[in-house]
Amino acid sequence: MSKNQDERARDTIKELLAGNPPPPDPAGVDYGPWTEALDILLEAHRDGGHTGVRQAWQILARTDPDLVKLYASDGPPPLEGATAMVRRLLAVDSDTPAPNIDDARRLADLAGFVRQALTLPKLNSRNRKEAVAYAIRELLVNSKRLLLDIGEDLQGQPYLAGDDHAIWPLAGELVPVRVMLAESGLNISEPAFTWLLGDLEKAAFLQGRRVCLVHFATRRKQTLYVSAGPRRMIKATLDEQGQPALRALHNGANKIYFAGDSVLPAWEPAPEPRPPSDLTAFNPALTTPPNLPAYTPAVQRLLLDAWLVAIIADIRPAPILAAIGQMDGGKTTLIKAICKLMLDTIPTSVSEDARDLWTLAVGLPLLGLDNVDSEPPPWLPDFLAALVTGVNYDRRKLYSNAVIDRRRARAVPLLSTRSGSCVARLDVAQRTLPLLTGEFQNSRRQSDKKILAEVEQHRSAVLTWLVRQAATLLPQMRQAPAGLPSRFTDFAALVWAFDPDQAESALMALQQAQALVVGEEDRLLAAIIEYADELLGEMNYWHGRAKDLVAALDRCGAELPYLGGGKAIAFKLREGRGTLALVGLSLTSEHKSNTSYFTLRKNGKGI
Repeated sequence: MSKNQDERARDTIKELLAGNPPPPDPAGVDYGPWTEALDILLEAHRDGGHTGVRQAWQILARTDPDLVKLYASDGPPPLEGATAMVRRLLAVDSDTPAPNIDDARRLADLAGFVRQALTLPKLNSRNRKEAVAYAIRELLVNSKRLLLDIGEDLQGQPYLAGDDHAIWPLAGELVPVRVMLAESGLNISEPAFTWLLGDLEKAAFLQGRRVCLVHFATRRKQTLYVSAGPRRMIKATLDEQGQPALRALHNGANKIYFAGDSVLPAWEPAPEPRPPSDLTAFNPALTTPPNLPAYTPAVQRLLLDAWLVAIIADIRPAPILAAIGQMDGGKTTLIKAICKLMLDTIPTSVSEDARDLWTLAVGLPLLGLDNVDSEPPPWLPDFLAALVTGVNYDRRKLYSNAVIDRRRARAVPLLSTRSGSCVARLDVAQRTLPLLTGEFQNSRRQSDKKILAEVEQHRSAVLTWLVRQAATLLPQMRQAPAGLPSRFTDFAALVWAFDPDQAESALMALQQAQALVVGEEDRLLAAIIEYADELLGEMNYWHGRAKDLVAALDRCGAELPYLGGGKAIAFKLREGRGTLALVGLSLTSEHKSNTSYFTLRKNGKGI
């Protein structure tokens, strides 16, 4: 059966609004009464691509209600037959015209009825509220726009989808929901509005569409979906030639629903992708540490690019990104640029209250912390370690006794610091990707404002590059060899997909750099690493008690402070074995006559 004019027009409009090209020969298609509107949209596509189509559609939709009805007419009206029920709820006598809402498809179509229902004389207040709530609820339920998220919390959370496909929670911050429902003509100060909210929350649990909402980005096998504002998302796949293909879809397409408050700020696939390294902000003064020649700027560049792709590809867990170095090396600018790229905002500072950071951690994909240099709060290392590992933030729900408010902490931390002390604890350092910066020469210094303006200007192009890389590399990750040197197996596989030849050596250098971060902050380990040659001598061997080791290091010139008794020093040595191993030092212990003896050797595998 051939399509009629309405079907052809509707299908073409939907394809254009989804970011797809028009039919092969649109000039030869008969759109009947919709020809003029389609000509405008097709011309907008030729001149301005998807952005031009969306701008033209917004103008047409405001001036031609019949065109909007056509767009939404591929199914029965959500309120078909509702007028009779509304009459009964309002108890309207036969002489009063019934408010006809059967053909309503959008909230705005109910505006006339809502105003009439709330102003009809001599009506019971309860009946008014019930009739308005019935019409709005039925429209949202039958058009599958009242949702119940059953993904991470089996108790379920109600959400509402707007006419524009944005999906907002029906709880907490209600500004987007208030704006959405106000389209129905209901004043948010009306008592009927409060009634309606309660009615919708109840209906969501009983009649709402069960969905698993996603946040920021998600993967379905080897297909990547990245949010692009609350209304749209980008689908990234490989075409038949193995090349990455990006397609814009409305939120909710392909049964992928992004919560409107958990999306990346709006962006568009760019025709000319740009790698982050093209932008000044993503090129800090990376330097090779003197005692770790394998951790070159090229290795750190590879790891940084892989980390950025991991964030956009929803690869979790991912390591903490820590830019470590003195002033004027670009570390703060880098952290700001990443936050600007992903969140269109700038990093924050460490609060004295852990609850402030937990609030950000459950609501953002990244948690940017700038200048973490003063004495950090005692809870910060535990917070960073737990956040990277992946935890829920469970708390008693406000104004309740036994109701649990469970939210997932999704943010990956990134921070800038001069000393690195905030990530120097062993368990935190092993979860960190340190970028070591030196100092720019005067000729390379630029205005911070100018550098970040460049990021804002090319944001869509850089995100396009990252998404294309993710689409290309995700299938290749399955071929990564087992046993890559990293506690982050998926991240290690991504680094391998980026550069199979250099991945293993780069990941090994990363582990050694993590050991340096710990060693520089731990005076005992730092002294062992610094004076290893003198301590071990020509035999590459030292044996003795923990207190004897401290005395030997002091004779070498370490000048260590008081580290406690023998048991305390022995505990530090056992805890630091892994760190010493990464720099080529083997530490073993044995127990004789109630005393621990340690043996230190070079294993030839370190720096």
